[in-house]
Amino acid sequence: MVAYENCLRGPGLEEVTTRTYLNDDLCSYDSELGRIWSFTKLNRQEEIELVHLINLKTANSVEWVDEMGTQKEPEVVSAAQVKHYVTLEPKAVYVASPDYHEGVLEAVDFTAGSDEKGTYVTFQLPYLKYWTMVVIQK
Repeated sequence: MVAYENCLRGPGLEEVTTRTYLNDDLCSYDSELGRIWSFTKLNRQEEIELVHLINLKTANSVEWVDEMGTQKEPEVVSAAQVKHYVTLEPKAVYVASPDYHEGVLEAVDFTAGSDEKGTYVTFQLPYLKYWTMVVIQK
């Protein structure tokens, strides 16, 4: 079983296109080598927005199955400043990763703001090795 499986493929999720920046760099909208890949899902019924961050910065392939064992371990991104444009007004922000603190969901401090691109949240991402999920709750 996968922890937080309902946040990956659960009922009521719709994919939405949003902008996510890590340390002022726009994340990739697809699996692009040398970048952080970000995609967002929204559950309107539960009023949560889920941001998935996948570290491809040092990857040599975007293949999920590494049959030849050539994929090198990614460099950890820590204490990165995140700016994510939201579709819901945020009341709380949480992060979880199977690579960090045993996957336990933890609250992070955030600020909300708006500019010409829309409403956003900013927060410090504690850790990203392979995959980190951000839960933004209305």
